Amino acid sequence: MNIVAKLRRVGFYATRLRKEKITQGLIMSTASLALVLQLTAGIFPIAPGDAFASTANNNDNIIYQGVTSTSDLLAVYDSGVDGAGHSDLQQIYTQFGVTRADLANTHMGTYQTNDFGGAINTLGRLNWGTPGRSAVAITGTGTTIYTGPFLRDANSQPFVQQALIGTRASDGQWFAVTLNCGNLVYVVPPPAPPKPAAACDSLTVQQISRTSFAFTAKASVANGATVSSFHYVIAKDGTTVTDQVIATSGVDSQISQSYSEAGDYTATVTVQTSLGDQISANCTKAFTVTPPPVVNTQVCELATNKVVTIDEKDFDSSKYSKNLEDCQRIVVCDLATFTQIVIKEADFDSSKQSKDLANCHAPVQIEVCDLKTHTIVTINEKDFDSSTQSKDTANCVTPPELPHTGVGSALGSVAGLGSVVASLGYYISSRRGLLSAFLNQ
Repeated sequence: MNIVAKLRRVGFYATRLRKEKITQGLIMSTASLALVLQLTAGIFPIAPGDAFASTANNNDNIIYQGVTSTSDLLAVYDSGVDGAGHSDLQQIYTQFGVTRADLANTHMGTYQTNDFGGAINTLGRLNWGTPGRSAVAITGTGTTIYTGPFLRDANSQPFVQQALIGTRASDGQWFAVTLNCGNLVYVVPPPAPPKPAAACDSLTVQQISRTSFAFTAKASVANGATVSSFHYVIAKDGTTVTDQVIATSGVDSQISQSYSEAGDYTATVTVQTSLGDQISANCTKAFTVTPPPVVNTQVCELATNKVVTIDEKDFDSSKYSKNLEDCQRIVVCDLATFTQIVIKEADFDSSKQSKDLANCHAPVQIEVCDLKTHTIVTINEKDFDSSTQSKDTANCVTPPELPHTGVGSALGSVAGLGSVVASLGYYISSRRGLLSAFLNQ
């Protein structure tokens, strides 16, 4: 081997030795740094997730860029929105059992990610795919958050986190709000969010008058349920007499109705809500419309001519008179017509009427013999007078009816009468001579 070759080999080894020494120095430096970090981990811990970019962490934060104090937390909570425009902060905390009052009672402190035997859970907006995390839909927001263990197995390491520490008033359980992200951490899961509820609680019926009533219905809603209307149905003997819907978002309602027909009624209210129609036995009530009170009044009963007492609602002018003087009437016999008539008692005239109704009938006519004329005449039976009349008409002559003749017959009668007169004169003259002879003897 020539001298040049030997010099090159010596230079190669020298260079290699120099590199190894540098490498050893780097290894020692790294080891020393690791030892320092390990020894100071409990004092100056590295926050879990620091290996991710800050932008990604902020996107995961419940409150964008976190908070600095309890007052800062309450200010963001009350505003309802954070620096990234998230408007679901109140709903997220509420769904996990933490109220504003709970947040107001927090104090500044720290926790370690392996506290409570590593059972701490956290919240975040991003799905990191960490085992044990699950998605939770936040009611009424459209937001989905993810809850479960910390990232990178931090639950088994003593990473210290600055936070606002508190307890839930609902169950006394520990929780914290991590300052740098506003993420809620907890050990015991919050109780399941209460389900929406709605009910028809009561119906009252208040009688205003005999026929008028006020109906008041009350409902209750909770946990997001809403009322849209109250449906009143009132029936008498199974027949609906009122069907009325009152549109309202309130939890009470009232209507007023009047019913003139006496009898038993039933009122039912159905509350129409976001959970459907709500009915209950408390929202069905019976009530009664009483008959009008009896008002007695004295009237004259026209059929009997007597004063009677009746219910005023039964008054019929064709049957009764409210003028009681109309009952001071009597039935008499009209002597002119022999018929029964009704007159006021004050108008009675014994010369024209008789209170004896037994003989009040049409007069009976009879034929009698007039003893003066010996002729048969017709009289009213009541006018019979035995001193001037006789009911025996056998020997009584009925006056002959004069013949109905004309002028010729009259002349003939005059001529005949003249002959009779002449004959009578002759007869008297002839008998005069006989009479004179008799007297002279």
